[in-house]
Amino acid sequence: MQHPATLNATVRTPADLYRHRVIGWSEELSYLIMVAWVETLCPGLQPSMRLTSLGAQMAAVKNGLGLAVLPAFAVQSAGFVPLLPEVPPLAPDLWMLVHEQAAELPRVQLVKEAVITALARFKVRSGV
Repeated sequence: MQHPATLNATVRTPADLYRHRVIGWSEELSYLIMVAWVETLCPGLQPSMRLTSLGAQMAAVKNGLGLAVLPAFAVQSAGFVPLLPEVPPLAPDLWMLVHEQAAELPRVQLVKEAVITALARFKVRSGV
């Protein structure tokens, strides 16, 4: 397994990913936004391994089997090192749908506020 400091030094641009093992998603999960994001950064990049779950990807990364696009909420306590800090982050829209008649119910408001609070620490900060 490559030491994180060394790995950080060798992955400075998306083009550097072509020289590393990248863990991707199985074909049936190719609709995921992470797949499109990697394709935008590195057109034609073929993962060295395709997995079907976030847990499997995290285990593969932890065991030094490659690099993967993982959500911040999942890796925060895992000690993984973020790479490519200059690349625009993956920031998908997140929608919460609530029926119009239920929107003002106190329990719905509580859940909405709890979700907003929980996700606020992962908010992507942009220069815009």
